[in-house]
Amino acid sequence: MKTKTISKKLFLVGFGCMMAFFSCEICVRVIAAVGIRPGYSVHDIVENTPKYVWSKYSAPLLSRKRSSFVFWGSLIDKPTKVKINHLGYRGNLVSSYTAKNKIRILYLGGSHVFDLAAPENKDWPSLTRQYLKTDVEILNAGVPGHKTQDNLAKFYLELHMWQPDIVVFCGAWNDIKYFASISKQHSLLASGIHHSLPSEPNKSGSTYNTLDYILGWSWAYAKVRQKYYENILPKEDQKLQVLQKEFSPLGPDQYKLNLRMLYEACRAKNVQLFVVKQARLADISNTASARKKIHHYMAGLEHGTLCRAFDECDHRVDELQQECTNIQVVNTAEISGQEKYFHDHIHTSSAGSEALAQLVAANIQRYLDKASK
Repeated sequence: MKTKTISKKLFLVGFGCMMAFFSCEICVRVIAAVGIRPGYSVHDIVENTPKYVWSKYSAPLLSRKRSSFVFWGSLIDKPTKVKINHLGYRGNLVSSYTAKNKIRILYLGGSHVFDLAAPENKDWPSLTRQYLKTDVEILNAGVPGHKTQDNLAKFYLELHMWQPDIVVFCGAWNDIKYFASISKQHSLLASGIHHSLPSEPNKSGSTYNTLDYILGWSWAYAKVRQKYYENILPKEDQKLQVLQKEFSPLGPDQYKLNLRMLYEACRAKNVQLFVVKQARLADISNTASARKKIHHYMAGLEHGTLCRAFDECDHRVDELQQECTNIQVVNTAEISGQEKYFHDHIHTSSAGSEALAQLVAANIQRYLDKASK
């Protein structure tokens, strides 16, 4: 009799836990469906395959399902739905062939180019269209987390087939993240700092295993796990992290080499390359409030060192322009360092997206006007 009583209690407890779990699961899915989110993050994905909800954004990952997905922006007061096309890139997919009277512009970069905080069609690459006199097609292939080598791989292995007339690359922040650690013994290949192949789970989720894969189909579990790895562990790591005062010259050299390879790939396909110097909030004259918005721990560098790293990247772009005279370089100094244009270290506000779009469009238009003469 006593055994039956214990079994009954265990059954009731198990049944109660199961009902609570399913209730949480239903709530999470309903909240996600209607767009009400009490908390959301840079890498928060909502798509029809829930086990990827907690994963880092990845074009190859999202393109595994041939349909549209939704990316939830994180840098504004409320989340934003953004269409992801079947290739895994932001916005509508351009047609397979370019119309004779249209110029096709391909944008490459990381989250700065993706424009995390921008609503649909308000990302700065899309905004350049309204400031150009020429009829253009825009393909925003910016992917959060991608470095120069990832963008080279995307163009070399896939995006050249979409026959762009112009490629616009903008990015330095994601490369700067490895400046403090790169060495001859710790190369990018050896350290696995790349996203060119289909995405693995978030690097912080190093305990990913079969059980995680199974439970990952639950949105409730995925959200709890994501918040743990994004909010709890990073804070502990930040407490232990010592920001570096120096970085290896191998970092900027690698950055330049990657850009040179992108230039050669564009030249082989008869595509004009524009390199936009990374617009950023980080500046040696930043106020205390501005410095708080900059995630120094992500780069592992002190503020002055981080500013110097950005300057080194700009310098390598200038060197590349001298060596390859037909590269078009866009200087963003008039935007950089101004707090009103940025949500954080590199991600632009609506005003910043507008300003950057106007600046880039002006440079593209000058090139087009000169080419047409």
